[in-house]
Amino acid sequence: MKRLVLPRLFFVLLLPSLLTGCWDRVEIQDRLFVMAVAIDKNKAANGERSYYEFTTQFTEARALSGKVSNPNISPVWNASTTGPSIFECIRLMATRVARQPYYEHLQIIIIGEELAKEGINHPLDLFYRDHESRRKIKLVIAKGSAKDALYIKPKLMPVSGQYISKLTEEGESKTARLPNHDSIGQFSTNFHDGSNSVLPRITPHGDEVKMAGGAIMKGEKLIGWLTDQQVKALRWINGTFSSGDEVILQNLEGEVPDLRPWR
Repeated sequence: MKRLVLPRLFFVLLLPSLLTGCWDRVEIQDRLFVMAVAIDKNKAANGERSYYEFTTQFTEARALSGKVSNPNISPVWNASTTGPSIFECIRLMATRVARQPYYEHLQIIIIGEELAKEGINHPLDLFYRDHESRRKIKLVIAKGSAKDALYIKPKLMPVSGQYISKLTEEGESKTARLPNHDSIGQFSTNFHDGSNSVLPRITPHGDEVKMAGGAIMKGEKLIGWLTDQQVKALRWINGTFSSGDEVILQNLEGEVPDLRPWR
Protein backbone atom coordinates (compact mmCIF):
# COMPACT_ATOMS: atom_id res chain seq x y z
CA MET A 1 0.00 0.00 0.00
CA LYS A 2 2.84 2.38 0.83
CA ARG A 3 4.28 1.80 -2.62
CA LEU A 4 1.21 3.43 -4.20
CA VAL A 5 1.27 6.57 -2.04
CA LEU A 6 4.12 8.36 -3.80
CA PRO A 7 2.85 7.77 -7.39
CA ARG A 8 -0.62 8.93 -6.38
CA LEU A 9 0.76 11.99 -4.62
CA PHE A 10 2.87 12.84 -7.67
CA PHE A 11 -0.19 12.53 -9.93
CA VAL A 12 -2.24 14.81 -7.66
CA LEU A 13 0.49 17.45 -7.73
CA LEU A 14 0.87 17.18 -11.52
CA LEU A 15 -2.85 17.39 -12.29
CA PRO A 16 -3.31 21.18 -11.70
CA SER A 17 -0.58 22.00 -14.22
CA LEU A 18 -2.45 20.00 -16.86
CA LEU A 19 -5.67 21.92 -16.26
CA THR A 20 -4.31 25.45 -16.64
CA GLY A 21 -5.21 25.66 -20.35
CA CYS A 22 -3.37 27.90 -22.81
CA TRP A 23 -1.32 30.16 -20.58
CA ASP A 24 -0.30 32.41 -23.48
CA ARG A 25 -3.74 32.62 -25.10
CA VAL A 26 -4.99 35.99 -26.31
CA GLU A 27 -8.77 36.33 -26.09
CA ILE A 28 -10.60 37.27 -29.29
CA GLN A 29 -11.92 40.48 -27.74
CA ASP A 30 -8.33 41.56 -27.11
CA ARG A 31 -7.25 41.09 -30.74
CA LEU A 32 -7.28 43.58 -33.58
CA PHE A 33 -7.78 41.85 -36.89
CA VAL A 34 -5.73 43.19 -39.80
CA MET A 35 -7.74 43.00 -43.03
CA ALA A 36 -5.51 44.90 -45.45
CA VAL A 37 -2.05 46.44 -45.71
CA ALA A 38 -0.81 49.23 -48.00
CA ILE A 39 2.91 49.84 -48.50
CA ASP A 40 4.25 53.02 -50.08
CA LYS A 41 7.61 54.68 -50.50
CA ASN A 42 7.97 57.53 -48.06
CA LYS A 43 9.60 60.30 -50.08
CA ALA A 44 12.83 61.51 -48.49
CA ALA A 45 13.59 65.19 -47.98
CA ASN A 46 16.98 66.91 -48.07
CA GLY A 47 18.78 63.83 -49.28
CA GLU A 48 17.69 61.66 -46.36
CA ARG A 49 17.06 57.94 -46.69
CA SER A 50 13.68 56.86 -48.06
CA TYR A 51 11.57 54.86 -45.61
CA TYR A 52 8.56 52.61 -46.02
CA GLU A 53 5.14 54.03 -45.22
CA PHE A 54 3.16 51.13 -43.81
CA THR A 55 -0.63 51.55 -43.53
CA THR A 56 -2.66 48.91 -41.74
CA GLN A 57 -6.43 48.51 -41.74
CA PHE A 58 -7.75 47.24 -38.41
CA THR A 59 -11.17 45.87 -37.53
CA GLU A 60 -12.62 45.60 -34.05
CA ALA A 61 -14.70 42.42 -34.13
CA ARG A 62 -17.19 43.34 -31.40
CA ALA A 63 -17.81 46.84 -32.75
CA LEU A 64 -18.16 45.49 -36.30
CA SER A 65 -20.82 43.01 -35.14
CA GLY A 66 -22.73 45.74 -33.30
CA LYS A 67 -22.10 44.24 -29.84
CA VAL A 68 -20.38 47.38 -28.55
CA SER A 69 -22.63 50.30 -27.64
CA ASN A 70 -19.79 52.78 -27.13
CA PRO A 71 -19.91 55.20 -30.11
CA ASN A 72 -16.26 56.14 -29.56
CA ILE A 73 -15.08 52.66 -30.62
CA SER A 74 -14.73 52.56 -34.39
CA PRO A 75 -15.22 49.17 -36.07
CA VAL A 76 -12.74 49.95 -38.88
CA TRP A 77 -9.82 52.37 -39.03
CA ASN A 78 -6.40 52.83 -40.60
CA ALA A 79 -3.07 53.60 -38.93
CA SER A 80 0.29 54.39 -40.58
CA THR A 81 3.91 54.15 -39.49
CA THR A 82 7.21 54.77 -41.27
CA GLY A 83 10.46 52.88 -40.87
CA PRO A 84 13.51 51.45 -42.65
CA SER A 85 11.99 47.95 -42.76
CA ILE A 86 8.54 46.40 -42.69
CA PHE A 87 9.44 44.60 -39.46
CA GLU A 88 10.27 47.94 -37.83
CA CYS A 89 7.03 49.47 -39.13
CA ILE A 90 5.00 46.65 -37.57
CA ARG A 91 6.81 47.02 -34.26
CA LEU A 92 6.26 50.80 -34.31
CA MET A 93 2.54 50.15 -34.67
CA ALA A 94 2.60 49.42 -30.92
CA THR A 95 3.15 53.18 -30.44
CA ARG A 96 -0.10 53.87 -32.29
CA VAL A 97 -2.35 50.97 -31.28
CA ALA A 98 -2.83 49.64 -27.75
CA ARG A 99 -3.88 46.14 -28.79
CA GLN A 100 -2.12 43.23 -30.45
CA PRO A 101 -2.58 43.16 -34.26
CA TYR A 102 -3.51 39.74 -35.65
CA TYR A 103 -2.42 39.13 -39.26
CA GLU A 104 -3.88 35.68 -39.87
CA HIS A 105 -7.00 37.20 -41.49
CA LEU A 106 -5.03 39.54 -43.76
CA GLN A 107 -6.74 39.43 -47.16
CA ILE A 108 -4.83 41.80 -49.41
CA ILE A 109 -1.53 43.70 -49.73
CA ILE A 110 -1.48 46.84 -51.89
CA ILE A 111 1.86 48.19 -53.15
CA GLY A 112 2.21 51.81 -54.26
CA GLU A 113 3.43 52.68 -57.75
CA GLU A 114 6.68 54.41 -56.71
CA LEU A 115 7.74 51.55 -54.45
CA ALA A 116 6.83 48.97 -57.11
CA LYS A 117 9.19 50.67 -59.57
CA GLU A 118 12.07 50.11 -57.12
CA GLY A 119 11.17 46.52 -56.28
CA ILE A 120 8.64 44.70 -54.09
CA ASN A 121 10.37 41.47 -53.07
CA HIS A 122 12.18 42.97 -50.07
CA PRO A 123 9.10 44.59 -48.47
CA LEU A 124 7.16 41.34 -49.02
CA ASP A 125 9.84 39.12 -47.50
CA LEU A 126 8.41 39.28 -43.98
CA PHE A 127 4.99 38.13 -45.23
CA TYR A 128 6.60 35.17 -47.02
CA ARG A 129 8.15 34.00 -43.76
CA ASP A 130 5.68 35.01 -41.05
CA HIS A 131 3.70 32.10 -39.60
CA GLU A 132 0.51 34.19 -39.43
CA SER A 133 0.59 35.02 -43.16
CA ARG A 134 -0.95 32.83 -45.83
CA ARG A 135 0.47 32.39 -49.32
CA LYS A 136 -2.99 33.09 -50.77
CA ILE A 137 -3.00 36.71 -49.60
CA LYS A 138 -3.88 38.81 -52.65
CA LEU A 139 -1.25 41.17 -54.05
CA VAL A 140 -2.16 44.20 -56.18
CA ILE A 141 -0.28 47.25 -57.48
CA ALA A 142 -1.81 50.71 -57.08
CA LYS A 143 -1.76 53.38 -59.72
CA GLY A 144 -0.47 56.15 -57.46
CA SER A 145 -0.54 55.84 -53.67
CA ALA A 146 -1.45 52.49 -52.14
CA LYS A 147 -2.88 53.86 -48.90
CA ASP A 148 -5.45 55.96 -50.79
CA ALA A 149 -7.22 52.71 -51.69
CA LEU A 150 -7.81 51.91 -48.00
CA TYR A 151 -9.55 55.22 -47.38
CA ILE A 152 -12.38 54.66 -49.84
CA LYS A 153 -15.91 54.28 -48.48
CA PRO A 154 -17.62 51.41 -50.33
CA LYS A 155 -21.41 51.31 -50.29
CA LEU A 156 -21.76 47.54 -49.96
CA MET A 157 -19.21 46.60 -47.29
CA PRO A 158 -17.98 48.46 -44.21
CA VAL A 159 -14.40 47.20 -44.59
CA SER A 160 -12.66 48.63 -47.67
CA GLY A 161 -9.91 45.97 -47.60
CA GLN A 162 -12.48 43.19 -47.74
CA TYR A 163 -14.31 45.05 -50.51
CA ILE A 164 -11.14 45.36 -52.61
CA SER A 165 -10.35 41.68 -52.06
CA LYS A 166 -13.84 40.79 -53.30
CA LEU A 167 -13.41 43.04 -56.36
CA THR A 168 -10.24 41.12 -57.22
CA GLU A 169 -12.08 37.80 -57.09
CA GLU A 170 -15.02 39.05 -59.15
CA GLY A 171 -12.86 40.76 -61.78
CA GLU A 172 -10.65 37.72 -62.26
CA SER A 173 -13.41 35.12 -62.41
CA LYS A 174 -16.23 36.92 -64.25
CA THR A 175 -14.71 39.48 -66.62
CA ALA A 176 -11.13 38.30 -67.34
CA ARG A 177 -10.07 41.96 -67.06
CA LEU A 178 -7.62 41.09 -64.29
CA PRO A 179 -4.66 38.67 -64.32
CA ASN A 180 -5.46 35.22 -62.94
CA HIS A 181 -2.38 35.15 -60.68
CA ASP A 182 -2.80 37.57 -57.81
CA SER A 183 -1.31 36.06 -54.62
CA ILE A 184 1.95 36.69 -52.79
CA GLY A 185 2.69 32.96 -53.01
CA GLN A 186 2.41 32.90 -56.81
CA PHE A 187 4.50 36.05 -57.15
CA SER A 188 7.20 34.62 -54.87
CA THR A 189 7.31 31.43 -56.94
CA ASN A 190 7.61 33.36 -60.20
CA PHE A 191 10.26 35.72 -58.84
CA HIS A 192 12.50 33.02 -57.39
CA ASP A 193 12.12 30.92 -60.56
CA GLY A 194 13.34 33.88 -62.63
CA SER A 195 9.93 34.43 -64.25
CA ASN A 196 8.05 37.68 -64.76
CA SER A 197 4.53 38.43 -63.53
CA VAL A 198 1.46 40.49 -64.32
CA LEU A 199 -0.32 41.60 -61.16
CA PRO A 200 -3.76 43.23 -60.80
CA ARG A 201 -3.93 47.01 -61.02
CA ILE A 202 -6.05 49.11 -58.68
CA THR A 203 -6.79 52.78 -59.33
CA PRO A 204 -8.30 54.89 -56.49
CA HIS A 205 -10.90 57.48 -57.52
CA GLY A 206 -12.05 59.47 -54.50
CA ASP A 207 -14.36 57.19 -52.52
CA GLU A 208 -14.20 54.45 -55.13
CA VAL A 209 -11.62 52.25 -56.82
CA LYS A 210 -11.40 50.64 -60.23
CA MET A 211 -10.00 47.14 -60.25
CA ALA A 212 -9.01 46.40 -63.85
CA GLY A 213 -5.89 46.03 -65.92
CA GLY A 214 -2.47 44.73 -64.95
CA ALA A 215 0.94 45.80 -63.69
CA ILE A 216 3.85 44.36 -65.69
CA MET A 217 6.53 43.13 -63.30
CA LYS A 218 9.98 42.36 -64.66
CA GLY A 219 11.30 40.32 -61.81
CA GLU A 220 10.31 42.40 -58.80
CA LYS A 221 10.08 45.80 -60.52
CA LEU A 222 7.15 47.55 -62.17
CA ILE A 223 8.00 48.44 -65.76
CA GLY A 224 4.61 49.27 -67.27
CA TRP A 225 0.84 48.82 -67.32
CA LEU A 226 -1.72 46.80 -69.28
CA THR A 227 -5.24 48.04 -69.91
CA ASP A 228 -8.13 45.76 -69.05
CA GLN A 229 -8.56 44.91 -72.76
CA GLN A 230 -4.88 44.02 -73.03
CA VAL A 231 -5.22 41.74 -70.00
CA LYS A 232 -8.12 39.99 -71.73
CA ALA A 233 -5.99 39.52 -74.84
CA LEU A 234 -3.12 38.17 -72.73
CA ARG A 235 -5.42 35.64 -71.12
CA TRP A 236 -6.67 34.55 -74.55
CA ILE A 237 -3.06 33.95 -75.57
CA ASN A 238 -1.93 32.03 -72.49
CA GLY A 239 -5.10 29.95 -72.26
CA THR A 240 -6.45 31.30 -68.96
CA PHE A 241 -9.49 33.11 -70.39
CA SER A 242 -12.29 31.32 -68.51
CA SER A 243 -15.12 33.87 -68.57
CA GLY A 244 -16.13 37.17 -70.13
CA ASP A 245 -17.59 38.15 -73.50
CA GLU A 246 -16.34 39.13 -76.93
CA VAL A 247 -18.82 40.46 -79.49
CA ILE A 248 -18.33 39.69 -83.20
CA LEU A 249 -20.33 42.05 -85.43
CA GLN A 250 -21.47 40.50 -88.67
CA ASN A 251 -21.02 42.70 -91.75
CA LEU A 252 -24.09 42.17 -93.94
CA GLU A 253 -22.32 43.51 -97.05
CA GLY A 254 -20.03 40.51 -97.18
CA GLU A 255 -16.93 42.27 -95.93
CA VAL A 256 -14.59 40.97 -93.22
CA PRO A 257 -16.45 40.70 -89.88
CA ASP A 258 -15.61 43.38 -87.36
CA LEU A 259 -14.18 42.01 -84.10
CA ARG A 260 -14.54 44.47 -81.29
CA PRO A 261 -14.27 44.00 -77.54
CA TRP A 262 -17.49 44.56 -75.62
CA ARG A 263 -17.03 47.33 -73.07
